[in-house]
Order: sequence, then structure tokens, then C-alpha cells
Amino acid sequence: MTVNNFSNLIEILQYRSKYQPDKKAYIFLQDSDKELGCLTYQQLDEQARVILVQLLDFFVVHL
Repeated sequence: MTVNNFSNLIEILQYRSKYQPDKKAYIFLQDSDKELGCLTYQQLDEQARVILVQLLDFFVVHL
């Protein structure tokens, strides 16, 4: 599947989380070469969902 099959970044992340959950989405580097850590597509999707719930809770309380 190509990027053209998705209409937004969220769809791409959900696809990658489902079909490539253990592949690295982000690698955090120090001094351009030392890897400090990483996030897989599944971890990134999970964290994005946690943030979504927090934002929804905030707006429900403050609207």
C-alpha cells in the first residue's frame, strides 16, 4: 500500500501499527549517532490514543 491510499497521517499510523507494530517509527539520537531510544509504530499509536483521550476529557470538562 502506498501513501496515496491514505488521506491523513492518522490513517498511516494506524496502518503501520497494525501491520508493522514492531518496526521503529522514531529513533532518538544524541550527537547525531548514538541511539538513546526509539518508539515503534505500536508504541506511537498507543501514546497518540492516550493523548487523544486526555484532550477529549479536557474539552468535555472545559466546554
